[in-house]
Amino acid sequence: IEEIETRREEEEAMREPVLDVMDFGDEIVVVAEIPGVSKEDIDVSATERRLTIRAKPYSAKVDLPAEVRPEGAKATYSNGILEVRLPKKEGKRAEVREKKVKVE
Repeated sequence: IEEIETRREEEEAMREPVLDVMDFGDEIVVVAEIPGVSKEDIDVSATERRLTIRAKPYSAKVDLPAEVRPEGAKATYSNGILEVRLPKKEGKRAEVREKKVKVE
């Protein structure tokens, strides 16, 4: 029971960052405000239709407006702002696979 309560407290302590999702035609750009965290503590992963960001105390799952190529994603973090660029997918649909995105 203590483990369940601890997990619930951790989930309640997580905050959703301020997000902006932009479609620039050939890529989707997601900008998240996550001040006060170090680059090394940011965990970003992507699938064709979803971006997941974790950086205590922040956590967000973003449904993307178009299919993207997760293997081409690039992320940068500076002055509390995380920017993730995801190139749009062309052609036929493929199976959903999650891909870690290195934050630079």
